[in-house]
Amino acid sequence: EAEPDAFLVLRGLIERLPSGLYSSNPECLAHCRMNLQEQVMGAVAEELPQLAAHLLDLDLDTNLFLPRWLSCLFVTTLPAPAVLRLWDFLLAAEPCPSSKDAGTVLLRLTMALLARAAEALL
Repeated sequence: EAEPDAFLVLRGLIERLPSGLYSSNPECLAHCRMNLQEQVMGAVAEELPQLAAHLLDLDLDTNLFLPRWLSCLFVTTLPAPAVLRLWDFLLAAEPCPSSKDAGTVLLRLTMALLARAAEALL
């Protein structure tokens, strides 16, 4: 009985993500990830300039953490209760009609995590 519910949740999550994030085409996947990383780092530079400067000083490659955060929807990063709250937020968002808008919820979630951890990261 739980299987249909689990499928509906999975479908809901997928509908709210950029289509390229789970592409079987490696070029499409790489392009999508690069786009999301550029959006995140642009938002960090604008909203958290001190953290952005610190990450640049460290010459930190965001490929070390952002792809895993985004493609796994934070499952490998956060405790289960936090992941479920994030997924609730994601599921409450409107499905994204275009791939242009699809990363906005992930961007907001990522920015919230970075903002919350900014003091510890600095």
